[in-house]
Amino acid sequence: MKKLYSYVFWGTSLLSFGTASAQEMMKTADLDEVNVKARRQIKTDSISNTLKTGGKLIELPQNIVSINNNLLQLQGAFEAQDVIRNVSGVYNMGSAQANVFSGMGEVSVRGFQAVNLYRNGMLSAGAQVSQEDIALIEQVDVIKGPAGFVNSMGPAGGSLSVSTKVPRRNGLLDATVTAGSYNFYRAAVDVGSAVRQKGFSYRFNTAYETREYYFDYTKRNKFVVAPVLQYNFSKRTYLLAEWNMTNGRAHNGSQFGKAGNESTVQKEPWSSNYMADPGLPVSKADDQYGRLVFSHEFNDNWKITSQSAIQRSSLDQWTFYNGTGYTAIQFDSNGYTTRRSFDYQRTFVSRSSQLFINGKYNINSYTVHKLLAGVDWHENTSDTYQGVGRIKFPFYRDKPSYGLNTDSLRAMSANPPTYYTKNMIIAGYVYNTFIFYDKLFFTLGARYTWNDRTSHSATKPDDVVYSFHSFNPRIGATFLIQPDFALFANYDQSFEPLTGVDKNGDQYKPQQSYNSEIGLKKQWFKGLLSTTLSGYIIKRNNMLLFDPVEVAARQVGQVRNRGIELDIIGNPVKNILVSANYSLMSSITSKDQFKPENVGKPYSLTPRQQINTWVMYMFYKGRLKGFSIAAGQVTALDRITSATNYNLPGYIKLDATLMYQHGRWYVRGILDNLTNKRYITSATVTDRLSNGSIVGQTWSYQESMPFNFKVQVGIKLK
Repeated sequence: MKKLYSYVFWGTSLLSFGTASAQEMMKTADLDEVNVKARRQIKTDSISNTLKTGGKLIELPQNIVSINNNLLQLQGAFEAQDVIRNVSGVYNMGSAQANVFSGMGEVSVRGFQAVNLYRNGMLSAGAQVSQEDIALIEQVDVIKGPAGFVNSMGPAGGSLSVSTKVPRRNGLLDATVTAGSYNFYRAAVDVGSAVRQKGFSYRFNTAYETREYYFDYTKRNKFVVAPVLQYNFSKRTYLLAEWNMTNGRAHNGSQFGKAGNESTVQKEPWSSNYMADPGLPVSKADDQYGRLVFSHEFNDNWKITSQSAIQRSSLDQWTFYNGTGYTAIQFDSNGYTTRRSFDYQRTFVSRSSQLFINGKYNINSYTVHKLLAGVDWHENTSDTYQGVGRIKFPFYRDKPSYGLNTDSLRAMSANPPTYYTKNMIIAGYVYNTFIFYDKLFFTLGARYTWNDRTSHSATKPDDVVYSFHSFNPRIGATFLIQPDFALFANYDQSFEPLTGVDKNGDQYKPQQSYNSEIGLKKQWFKGLLSTTLSGYIIKRNNMLLFDPVEVAARQVGQVRNRGIELDIIGNPVKNILVSANYSLMSSITSKDQFKPENVGKPYSLTPRQQINTWVMYMFYKGRLKGFSIAAGQVTALDRITSATNYNLPGYIKLDATLMYQHGRWYVRGILDNLTNKRYITSATVTDRLSNGSIVGQTWSYQESMPFNFKVQVGIKLK
């Protein structure tokens, strides 16, 4: 029994395959149930409770994809950005001056950039400076389109919410050590107690990582610590407190990007990095986050939750820009340029508080009401400083010289730009879901949001206040054709406040977005595999467009994005794990009264088509028992640019993992860019004009990483 108990316990872990003896395999009645439970852990059936609404994904009238920590570990993920490959319609646009601190500010969903990033359902610090390490991540919910139960203020494409690690039903003790190409080293520990019906429980995560890059000079290290303490007053009432800290340091520069024209793109050495220098001061990115949660269940049907969080993210980033502007280093025809140091500092502080109630009640024997109601409060402040070096340093591409004096690089020009903004949000919402015969789920509700923004700068020291408010209804319906097969549709809205005034001095109106979506969800193989097929149309009004007559921006335009998405995730059979998705998107300017010729032209710079797959095969028997092999690919096609009739070349990146597990130990190999292909991962390409005529293109771009590998050794003691 002791041996069987050990197998059952470890069978609930995704990584614990191939440990049963032949005698144990004969006990099929028990082991089949264990295998089903273990295999379910590679997919998530419910949305995170931190997103208020809770519930099964198949019942929600929206395309929401939830990715858990187990799948990310198997794929060799280390940051939240690695989630993207598992979700259709999500694209990392990157930046021509990409940041080694791996913010999420360049991620787009359904063609709309600058998605809202949440931590535990509350707005996180600025996405470009917030670091979401795998040591913090329990689950990532990718919400396609607006979702009033989260927030009606933000881009129409969607949002990402990271749920942090908290105590589990069972205790755990996991440890990993990883080493790889370009001096990548990482150690991590995850330890926690089981949640008690009454008393204290805990979870503690910590990780340290140091790495270099394929491009010259830049180095980074990162330290993460995340303790969580929970006290259960009873099985229905608990108080949880957590603190996350992530400290990052980059040496010799913090950004990498390249610039050129059509004749020089990708002609320089793969490793060249003209934005770095050993003389640059150390760059820093620090993030601290604290959360307090109180939850009480009145009975089996009603629960009240209060959670509050405070987050402080600070960035001090050093790099080089071209001597004539805020761009990557560009050379003239003789290979000459000048470089100036650039110091970007930003401190982002956010405070959030939520109070909401969930409940359900019966009207009659065939009708159930599920209610969600609550209030949200959020406030954030942002202080930004941009220092430009006073000295222009000559630089030659054919004979690059490095090792400048640090003090000379710290010498800044007079009156550097500074900015301050304060943003406050107060919202109330009510959503009710009518459930008829456990088959039809009809959701009706709305959110009212009031937003107040204050800003000032060095050039405008007086506070400028902008106030907005918006009422956003939400309608959704899900019909369970079968318990594992659903048809859904929804209509939702969001708004995005704009600061500034038009030529008459009137405040810009918020951009209003309207999303309509319809789709099918299906659970296959007794719930082990999930598929979602959806189609959507998003229209965003009040776009700022340039009026060539008034020589000013006016607010009249409209953008229309529409697309089809397919998401597949799960275990179709015992030995196979799969995550695959496909998206097809069309984004155009649908209204432009000032330049009618723009109507129908592409708007979004995201790919028209994306295809991502990842498949793992596990060996349970024979000489290869305990081994597994996985292969994947990431494909982006038809990547639009702002240059006339010009698209970025598509690319396909191949990767793989190899793994062997023996008892509680496992070894995993992670192989990336198997073909060692050099391609452009992201870029902005604009027309070069002369006397109104196009004379070529200017590129600012980021390249792929060469073939690289990592080897990870881990142990699960509980």
